[in-house]
Amino acid sequence: MNDYSNMSSFLTNINSLNQQLKILKDELENYLFTLKVPKINYYVSEFICEIPEFNSDNDITYFELNNLMILNFNYTDTTSLYKKEGMDIIHIHGELQNLE
Repeated sequence: MNDYSNMSSFLTNINSLNQQLKILKDELENYLFTLKVPKINYYVSEFICEIPEFNSDNDITYFELNNLMILNFNYTDTTSLYKKEGMDIIHIHGELQNLE
């Protein structure tokens, strides 16, 4: 027999855990709203769709990337600063403005 010999005790523990997780989620959301979205980084912005290549004469040519997808693992909207036409962003953990 397990530690939860009656269903009432089990459900009380589950409800308590859910309440604690909600508090953590709310506190994380409050913290994330205090973060400032950084200014756009020129180097990231310029090279996100193009990879520089150096040839034997040390000249730079660019290999253009098409149909890019960014996997965003945080809740902030920073990746939207770098989104260009034909690019998709997938928010793995959700979006701060759209938490469900």
